[in-house]
Amino acid sequence: MIAQSVPLALIAYIILFGDIVTGNEVLRDGMKTRTDEHIDINLNRTHFSLSIRNALMGFFAPFFPTQGAVWTGVHVIVVQRWKQGPKAMGSLHSGLASYYLMGLPFIYFLLPLLTGLKPLLGIALSLTLVLTGFACAYIAMSIPRDNASRGTVVLIGAALAFFEPWIGLLIGVVATLVMVGWDRNPDPIPHD
Repeated sequence: MIAQSVPLALIAYIILFGDIVTGNEVLRDGMKTRTDEHIDINLNRTHFSLSIRNALMGFFAPFFPTQGAVWTGVHVIVVQRWKQGPKAMGSLHSGLASYYLMGLPFIYFLLPLLTGLKPLLGIALSLTLVLTGFACAYIAMSIPRDNASRGTVVLIGAALAFFEPWIGLLIGVVATLVMVGWDRNPDPIPHD
């Protein structure tokens, strides 16, 4: 049983890694516009907070388990609002906190209304996935610095879309090693 769970754990780690990279790059993009507030991006703190949240979710399940590490759709919406300036959103932290502390608990009080809207949940999920896909594609194409890397990103995306997940990942690893090579740069995502 443990051996059968290894592929699932590997896929979950890769999804988590992608969510963290996407979240960090969306924040870095927003920080170019909002120079009045410094956001400290600390990967160690991110891992600690995710482990604490996952442990609490394991006991109490206060949030939706399908939101992913960052819940990219909401993250992009909040950061886009934050980029509009202090009049639109005073602080990124207050924007995220107000969504999680006010928005999600309020949904639970509207359960009868949500039950009536259940046929529309498929459309809502589709919109969330489209927004997440757009954000991930935007980030994935902004990180590579040369054409070989961009071509590899497109090839990996196509392989993941058209093949089994493990085949797509294998094609991605092989294509990256053959076309781009092994990156030995200590900062894997160079920033200007």
